[in-house]
Amino acid sequence: MPHISYFDSIPNLIWKLETDNHRERSRSIQKQHAEHLGVATLFWSEALEQVATLRGVQPKEVPEESVEASSPPGPSADELRDLSTRQQSGGSTARHDGPHRMANDGETRQDHPFEYHFDLTGAAQALGRSPGPGMGGSHWWVRLRRPTSDPEVKLWTRNCCCEAYGNRLWLLLGNSSDIDTAAECAVVEAPADVEVSTVCHGAGEYLFVEARPVGGRGYQDEGTAVLMLPEVRVLCGD
Repeated sequence: MPHISYFDSIPNLIWKLETDNHRERSRSIQKQHAEHLGVATLFWSEALEQVATLRGVQPKEVPEESVEASSPPGPSADELRDLSTRQQSGGSTARHDGPHRMANDGETRQDHPFEYHFDLTGAAQALGRSPGPGMGGSHWWVRLRRPTSDPEVKLWTRNCCCEAYGNRLWLLLGNSSDIDTAAECAVVEAPADVEVSTVCHGAGEYLFVEARPVGGRGYQDEGTAVLMLPEVRVLCGD
């Protein structure tokens, strides 16, 4: 059958999972399904119309708007290009009510608790101090479905409290989960309750969103950037 890929060993399976273009395969399957569905629909429509004619039944006309309303929605452009939703994620310490996975679970609600939330208290305790000014920055990362170049990044901000990270975020691309080896690819203004879209110029398999303790504006605590991130979506640009 078309679009089925066979493997002859576990190593061969792993290699295919890592190297095959699964997004392209999915698009091909969707296209072929639509073609087969169209052929089947046309065949049965004509067959039933002939049966109705033989029995003297007049075909009932269906308003065009009713047909359009009942048509199942196809995949959106974002879904076909999506490299990040429900992929492995991590970053700075997360609060128990704001784990890393919340920032790429596909849910774009912008209110608490639908976000990744840096655990400032936990980080301070690990340093043997109290939360407050001078705690530094925080970040989040996602491993993309495949390496990419110049992806589009969509980002949804919290509906409040963005002064906690200075209303500005930095995007980086890298080839591991180590942010120190990643390269900055974009800076976005990220005030409360907005959807931001930008192109991240660079290449890599990991995308980072970083809140820095300097370079933003209106920080709640000087020298401290607490990242809160409801949703990030990375869309292939290559």
